Amino acid sequence: MKHPKPKVKLEVYNISKSFGRVKILNEVSFNLHNSEIVLLTGPNGSGKSTLLKIIASLIHPDSGSIKIFGKKSPTTPEYTRTQIGCLLHDNMLYSDLTIRENLDFIAGLFGIENIYKTVNDIGSTFELGRLMDTRIRYLSHGQARRAAIAKAFIHKPKLLLLDEPESGLDTISLELLHKETNRLRSTGTTVLMTSHSFGTTNNICDRVITLNNSKIIFDKELNEISSSEINDLISKRTAGQ
Repeated sequence: MKHPKPKVKLEVYNISKSFGRVKILNEVSFNLHNSEIVLLTGPNGSGKSTLLKIIASLIHPDSGSIKIFGKKSPTTPEYTRTQIGCLLHDNMLYSDLTIRENLDFIAGLFGIENIYKTVNDIGSTFELGRLMDTRIRYLSHGQARRAAIAKAFIHKPKLLLLDEPESGLDTISLELLHKETNRLRSTGTTVLMTSHSFGTTNNICDRVITLNNSKIIFDKELNEISSSEINDLISKRTAGQ
């Protein structure tokens, strides 16, 4: 008996992007399916962050198209946008506001009904309780990163885009991140994350896509990757090639 294929949640088709004369992405295409956690790897400057920003409609590609939940982006309806969670390098937090004020704002923006409970719950989930009333500018890098992750998770998005989510996190925070990512996946959420720590992230990912020289050079399910390919991925990333 054939099992039905998982529903496609994200379609990236022939995406190209240049900055000046530098080609960052060149006809990049792939699909992500329901409840899939995909690790996007590649050296610095390979276009990982740029691709996530294009998917999130923060910048526009030179050519190609993005479909999210079957709808073409950036004309995706507002209700669909509220189903996307995004964590970028700069955290996208207001530095003069506290963690609680930042989370209150984003919860209101997404139309969450019980804001007080939701904010307290997500703060507890990522162990931010004693920091909730601290302004972002006074947090350490790791603390601010946890606050930004909480912001991306707060509305239980159906598509989660995480750019280097493990950056600045200690071991306990990494465990919390992996636990909550897996919990969201169990509800049908699809996750696309970039990382420089393949050895850590492979604990939760289903598939690995590698970008280099503006193109996809590798795309395999984790259970199909040989140990030599894993070692090659790790060595390339460690060397920063």
